[in-house]
Amino acid sequence: MQQTACFRSLRGLRSVLIGLALLGCGSALPAHADAIASLRAFNAATRSVTAEFTQRVLNERLKEVQNNTGYLAIERPGRFRWVYKTPNEQILVSDGKLLWLYDPELKQVTRRGIGGAMSGTPAALLAGNAEVEAAYKLSNIGQQNGLDWLEARPKRQDSGFVRIRIGMTADGEPGAMELTDSFGQTILLRFSKVQRNPKLIPEAFRFDPPPGVDVLSE
Repeated sequence: MQQTACFRSLRGLRSVLIGLALLGCGSALPAHADAIASLRAFNAATRSVTAEFTQRVLNERLKEVQNNTGYLAIERPGRFRWVYKTPNEQILVSDGKLLWLYDPELKQVTRRGIGGAMSGTPAALLAGNAEVEAAYKLSNIGQQNGLDWLEARPKRQDSGFVRIRIGMTADGEPGAMELTDSFGQTILLRFSKVQRNPKLIPEAFRFDPPPGVDVLSE
């Protein structure tokens, strides 16, 4: 399955954050707010977050090859539940130590240890650790489509991404992300119904493989 392969192509994490409405062409307007400062403030003040998202994936010719919707729950540091609801269900769960990817259609679960793998991935930008700026070079790139944008370029050569852009809302929340991978694929996310610091139950970040599924370890 194409979506399962997409998850694995960045050593099990590269599609944690995918999708958003594609930015319009043309140059960004001059910055009216500091998106980096907004991201820093969001990271400092946010212990947990839930949101809904839409996802689009475009190939190197900018042709849409994937369109998904779902929801996410994040609790720092490093715990998250990322669920794709349509068109095909997939569930990605991390308790901060293990990462589980469950594909009900394939009746398959992939399990791997996180270790330090998140530090150079898009997951680190939202799932949160204290080393985001050690892993990325951040720069403000201006305002567009009502959001203040920053660009994060991974310092690690093996991150799988060439560029990540984050659009911050006037309320200081991530509203959108745009990711460009090393294969020329564009991954787009738009967030909605963002809730900061909700109380989340521990079971949200625990995964028990259903009976009868194949469990693969990486």
